[in-house]
Amino acid sequence: MPETSTAIAETTATSLGTTAASGTMGSLGAGLTDPLAASTLGGASAAGAPAPRGGGEDVSGLFEQKATPSEQFESDVELWHRTLTENGDLQGDELRVHQEQQDILTRNFIAMAMLGPEAGNQVTGEFQSIDSAVQQETPLAALASHGGRIGYESESSEVGERFKNQLLFGSNEAKTTEQGHKDPWATKGKTGMKKLAARHAPGTGTRDLDPAKRKGGIHGGLYQRSSSHNQTYDQASGHWHELKGKTKWKERNGIGKVGGEGKDTYVHSGLKGISTAADTNGKASLGMNFAMGGVGNTAGGRAIGSEGTVKDSNGTVLDHKQHGHAYFKHNSDAKGGARLMVGFEGSAPSQDSRFGAHDEESMNNGKGNARSLTGQSKGSELGMDFGLGGIKADVTEDKLEELEGVFAELQELRSEPELHSELIRELLEAKDAEQRKMAVFKIKNWKLMGLGL
Repeated sequence: MPETSTAIAETTATSLGTTAASGTMGSLGAGLTDPLAASTLGGASAAGAPAPRGGGEDVSGLFEQKATPSEQFESDVELWHRTLTENGDLQGDELRVHQEQQDILTRNFIAMAMLGPEAGNQVTGEFQSIDSAVQQETPLAALASHGGRIGYESESSEVGERFKNQLLFGSNEAKTTEQGHKDPWATKGKTGMKKLAARHAPGTGTRDLDPAKRKGGIHGGLYQRSSSHNQTYDQASGHWHELKGKTKWKERNGIGKVGGEGKDTYVHSGLKGISTAADTNGKASLGMNFAMGGVGNTAGGRAIGSEGTVKDSNGTVLDHKQHGHAYFKHNSDAKGGARLMVGFEGSAPSQDSRFGAHDEESMNNGKGNARSLTGQSKGSELGMDFGLGGIKADVTEDKLEELEGVFAELQELRSEPELHSELIRELLEAKDAEQRKMAVFKIKNWKLMGLGL
């Protein structure tokens, strides 16, 4: 155990009247000072208490675009905190899936905090710490709220596979995911062979929005999906490269029935780059619909349902409406190891979010949604757009072992809902490497510090 960690453990144990067990702190305590001097954490509730229900509040204001980056980041934190901690009135399999989703998302934030993301140029391979790259103090929640993706890279395919399973399934073994779905809207405006191809396109749709029709036994509601993004290992440069396919559109100005007289319309005229830059079988890419803003709350007069569905005042799930989507893509290479790409989007493929559509047209530059999944500015307006492959983190065997330990503690921390909520907020609010390390340190050592005893 590092000397600093030992001192932290002993100081904390003494102040709380407990005995610190040697060898449990790991490297998370290295370089930290006065770990709990300013802590406001109180005693935890009884073990096994139900998770806080939450829900029933109007969060419309959080989704409204704010004037300054700092105000936008505050909304990011609050929306993510509600997403990760509130359960509404869910029960049974719906609650199980919802909490598995919360754990997946939280594990991703922990991985970001522990591995220290870097930003840079995937072509030159020049990267710097994310804190040095952004233009202002940026909480961890904001790094996942304004577009872009993070790539977790491992030199070992085995380590990469294990990391993927730990992040998504909380174990070294993969669990059941759902097969891809066809987009029932994909044939709109198409005729002949294009219509036939669209009808049979795998992975272009979403897991069922109606809870009563969803397939049971699916971990976290994860389903196979296709994507415009791909990633390959370039042996010449020794770097992973993220690629993006584009649909090919041509502009027509009020011609015939397309768009109506005097309107500019983009008409699909074939795919460009999709065959090489997308998963045509959807098996390497997984999607997950989640309730951004907290299940049971309302936004814009509509209720937020499980897996991000949108409900009217009668509780009816609205068709073609969904908000909150995570995208996971894993690739391995015999010489380059493995890479797991993680990104967050406004809605599932083929669905409309609160701020626009997720379809073929939105994949093109200038045609995507103008606002992020939290309703705020896109990264390009905040100095946070680093381009394809522009954010990455390295996963080693040692780091993975430490992550596994924190993930295990996170699962047990659920038995203390109030403390769980408070530590998750602290993680989301962390604005630099030291704050992120401290937030993870507390999650890992919540029992040792006597906070949950």
